[in-house]
Amino acid sequence: MRFSLPYTAATDRGRPHNISLKLRDMNQLFNSMDPSPFIEKDLDDDAEEFIVSWAQEFPFNAPLKLRIYLDQWPAEDPKELIRMAVHNHFAHGAQITDLEFKRLLRQGRTSLLIGLLFLALVYCSAGCCWVVRRALGLRSCERALRLPDGSPCGGRCKSIFTIGGPSCDGAGFMPS
Repeated sequence: MRFSLPYTAATDRGRPHNISLKLRDMNQLFNSMDPSPFIEKDLDDDAEEFIVSWAQEFPFNAPLKLRIYLDQWPAEDPKELIRMAVHNHFAHGAQITDLEFKRLLRQGRTSLLIGLLFLALVYCSAGCCWVVRRALGLRSCERALRLPDGSPCGGRCKSIFTIGGPSCDGAGFMPS
């Protein structure tokens, strides 16, 4: 299988870019291990990689023309058969990619919803803690929070209680 470079000079708007393949025979274009009927066969991996890599070199919406040159021409005219097989192969690939993208978007939306619910839960629970502290008359951070060694937090609680309500002043007391 020989691949030739596509015509890369600037083309007029609307004129297709050419990608050329030179093959010995028509069977070289398709995967020989695929038992499907000819129109539904997968393309050979090397041929598909060549076509896709050159198609990516051109602008996204630019029209493309695939030219296939055969050294051994079959008895029947293979143009329409090859056209349909190549079209079916890439259309099926596009459908699979579209389904994977939709599944990825659904997973992203689910993750976003879980994250937002968790954030709302944390925010609400911090607010509830502040309300409970006020209802119990715990005005001093020293009485409300102690470090693991049993000592009062002092001015360090200022950054801890800023989520749900007013923060402590530097001495560890709630402002009135």
